[in-house]
Amino acid sequence: MTVSIVAYTLAGLIAAAIIFVGTRFIVAPRVAAAGYGVQPDLAQPSVGAYMRVKGIRDIASGLFVIILMA
Repeated sequence: MTVSIVAYTLAGLIAAAIIFVGTRFIVAPRVAAAGYGVQPDLAQPSVGAYMRVKGIRDIASGLFVIILMA
């Protein structure tokens, strides 16, 4: 294996993990936040909006890495 193959594989795995975390914040925000040690009050509208924005940001970051790899 060459160094570039290892680097692309690691970058792809990291990008997939970031996308997974972002998706988790959109689909199951309470579980995702608890994974980080935070117990948000999802009854407040601002908390739900924050979780969705965080999820979208993480997904976009992962996609950006994949775009750069291409």
